[in-house]
Amino acid sequence: MSDPVGGAAATDDPRTALRCGAWPSPLTPERAAVGAVSLAYAGVAQGRLLWVEGRPAEQGRSVLVARGLDGTVADVLGPDSNLRSRVHEYGGLPWAAVGEQLVYSGFGDQRLGVRRADGAERLFSPPACRYADGQAGRDGRTLVCVREDHRKDHNGTDGEARNAVVLLDLDRPDDEGRVLYGDSDFVAWPRLDTGGQRLAFVAWDHPAMPWDATRLLVGTMGTLGTLGTLGTASTLNTAGDGALTLLQTVAGGPGESVAEPQWGDDGALYFLSDRSGWANLYRWTPQPDGGRTDAMTRLVDAEIGGPLWNLGQQSYALLGDGRALLRVSRGTVDTLCLLNLANGQTSPLPLPLPLPLPFVGFGSVGLLDAHTAFTVAAAADGLPALTTIDLRDGSHQVVRAAGEAPLQAAYVSAAQPIEFATAPGPDGQPRTAHAWFYPPQHPDHRPADGEAPPLVVMLHGGPTAQAGPAFKVGVQFWTSRGFAVVDVNYGGSSGYGRAYRERLRGQWGVVDLQDAVAAVDHLAGTGRGGGARGGLRGGSARGFP
Repeated sequence: MSDPVGGAAATDDPRTALRCGAWPSPLTPERAAVGAVSLAYAGVAQGRLLWVEGRPAEQGRSVLVARGLDGTVADVLGPDSNLRSRVHEYGGLPWAAVGEQLVYSGFGDQRLGVRRADGAERLFSPPACRYADGQAGRDGRTLVCVREDHRKDHNGTDGEARNAVVLLDLDRPDDEGRVLYGDSDFVAWPRLDTGGQRLAFVAWDHPAMPWDATRLLVGTMGTLGTLGTLGTASTLNTAGDGALTLLQTVAGGPGESVAEPQWGDDGALYFLSDRSGWANLYRWTPQPDGGRTDAMTRLVDAEIGGPLWNLGQQSYALLGDGRALLRVSRGTVDTLCLLNLANGQTSPLPLPLPLPLPFVGFGSVGLLDAHTAFTVAAAADGLPALTTIDLRDGSHQVVRAAGEAPLQAAYVSAAQPIEFATAPGPDGQPRTAHAWFYPPQHPDHRPADGEAPPLVVMLHGGPTAQAGPAFKVGVQFWTSRGFAVVDVNYGGSSGYGRAYRERLRGQWGVVDLQDAVAAVDHLAGTGRGGGARGGLRGGSARGFP
């Protein structure tokens, strides 16, 4: 834990008093400016664990990497490859395994590349089309995915790109994809059931964002590679033209955000919904009268998943034995839990001590085998790492770290959650907001007696993103020099339920700044930082005053 700053407690501190902001730090500007490797979009192909690395040292290119069955780690594609999808501009899952082939989205022209098992590669799909979040058909040669069509002759009168769920046949050169569904402005998470007959996906329309209002739809793959009515006895067949006939809306609508559909081996469809005010897991079971929906979890003050920015995110995994692995976020701190799907009981996944790093955040979760999960685990005092976790005892293994810890533990300031009074709501009722506070930390120096450290206020982008307690170079750069930092989860942030996130609706630039001012006032009033000295930092949605 970081030591107290200023005040009487500091007089018993053997460290040398030095003016805040003047402390020597090993985290130099040059070192802080060197970006770490990013790790994302992990998955399994032919028994191997694959993921995408963003490498700043290689002009920022994104590289597909695999850990072989013998444990060796190597790049999958050539040195000129650069994987990144630009669907919705934010992109998403840029690769998929189809039989023995790998399909990937190239950043330059957004065309799909196909790599065969013998190493031969070819380009696939037309220019001006973007693809992401694909899932292989059961025939070993087709891919269902999201396509964003930027071809001028395919755009509507408004000139806007067209999004659709499409079916690609890898045996047909330059196949652009047969449209299975294209009647909404946006689509995500196309997922086939285990038999390859039914397809589920999420759709939404302007002006809604995906965390505002989405719909979960299900249809049956028809004999022409179409979506037909539920209950149609058919199999996936790529002959003929795709067309949409009829779909069933399973969940969603105004005021409800549904996300992350997954089919279980039991034939049921699982998905996330925030209909209760918190994102929980639900199960829809097809029935002759349309289907039955049951709540699998009833979390309050916690939720599963988060806002859709990048396609393909996955916050839970079905284990196939009547359980599910959940990534549960409470106050922007993540834990992994095992859920019994029969009785709804959840239990935290055991993570035995000693841990080399305390995990406080997790990325998408997946299964390597029946007993092993994988995720990118974020730590409080070091860089994130792609990690496998044994579901039987919680033991874990680091597969790939984003890099060496850029700061020794003695210099790392530990995040402290704070909740503070802020401006009242439209109804006049009192409200509170949330933030993470980082006191200045140094093994050799402390503030002078009674000195309140200068305060750096950080506001995340999004605006529906969130600030968590995971290690951030941009925070530790300041705290190791004697600054205090407050990373504000202003109204509009995710991680605190739908009502908190919707505080910003119609109040962007009002509520967020009110909460930032309230955080400063709270810390100044408790002598932990601020006063007349401080600054404000932000990017993207909060990159302006």
